[in-house]
Amino acid sequence: FYFAHQHPDPAYDLRGLAECTPCSKGTYQDEPGATACKACDAVAGSLSDEGSLGCNPCPQGTIVGADGAFSAVRSCLMRRDRFDFAQTYIEHGYKELTIPALKGGVPALRPANALHIWPRKSFMLIALPNLDGSFVATLFMKAKAPGEEICLYDLDRHPVAVHLFFKMYFPDAFRAMPDLVEEFKAHPSAPLQAVTCTGFHRGASAVLLGDAAHQFPPAGAFGANTGLQDAHNLCWKIGAVHRG
Repeated sequence: FYFAHQHPDPAYDLRGLAECTPCSKGTYQDEPGATACKACDAVAGSLSDEGSLGCNPCPQGTIVGADGAFSAVRSCLMRRDRFDFAQTYIEHGYKELTIPALKGGVPALRPANALHIWPRKSFMLIALPNLDGSFVATLFMKAKAPGEEICLYDLDRHPVAVHLFFKMYFPDAFRAMPDLVEEFKAHPSAPLQAVTCTGFHRGASAVLLGDAAHQFPPAGAFGANTGLQDAHNLCWKIGAVHRG
């Protein structure tokens, strides 16, 4: 679901936005490495009141902030009054892996067009089908765990244990993952967090959608459903305005 994707333009990097400084003319420095400042100029400028941020005003229009959990558009909205924001990390993380298709594009798992789930104790593996017969497999488990319980941190530190772990807990998936250990070492583990905020729009200048407005850990498909709800909600309102 594309609502969760970060903006493809590196100019919208949140780290760069935090480093923007106006020049003496009230615009942002146009120097090498200052592309993030241009993005801040575009976003914050349209949200400012009579140029109060020292930015060049944007052309008239609405910015749709569907740029993910670390939204640059939300970062600019947070500079305004009455914008509440909270981010909470849960104890689980995740690792994305691949179940490749067999020769001729034959899916390695059956049924081929289904979501596969392997629930195990405090962790689980899921696999989502692709059109080419492969699956995107995701391991969800505690990032760190006390005592004897195995966690992502342990598997990242000891890749040799990955082979035994998958063979023990996910034997059918294990047989379909020939590059498991190499992929596990190459793909970074990532955290899971919940994001909530109030003030999803700034008048008619900007509106937040999807993970930029609210992010849920992967339970009950809340993230995908609310992202689609947001898009539907915005589209019928735009359509109503367009039709007058």
